[in-house]
Amino acid sequence: MADTSKDDMIIAIGVDLATVRRSLKRLEGDIGKSNRVVQQQYEKLGRDIDGSFNRAFRSASASVDRLGRSASDASMKIARVFAFAASARGAQSLIYSSIKIQNSLKVAGVEGENLEKVYRRLFASAQANAAPLDALATLYGRAATASKELGAS
Repeated sequence: MADTSKDDMIIAIGVDLATVRRSLKRLEGDIGKSNRVVQQQYEKLGRDIDGSFNRAFRSASASVDRLGRSASDASMKIARVFAFAASARGAQSLIYSSIKIQNSLKVAGVEGENLEKVYRRLFASAQANAAPLDALATLYGRAATASKELGAS
């Protein structure tokens, strides 16, 4: 009888080993599945992070481009403002010079058609001698005033 119990025990251990092996195989399969799921989640997370960085980089790059364009546009607008201001100052200076010339000639008693003739002659003289017109008009006005005061003709 001792022999049968020994055989029964070997069979029982053999059966238990086969059960353990099947369980280990299932466990390996389950671990493999879990690893694949974790790996897929990890890869998806990596793709999501890459996508986020790419979107952030594109957004920052677009912002820098817009900033560059707006700075360029702003520079052009500022340049136009300065050009307009310079033109306005130039026009103001011309108007001021014209008024100064007319006043110099009017103080000398030149008016009407005679004012236009004297103005044209002074302009021609200024062009011929490369002299400032307002300086010639001031000189003419002072000379005309002095000649009247002295009674010279």
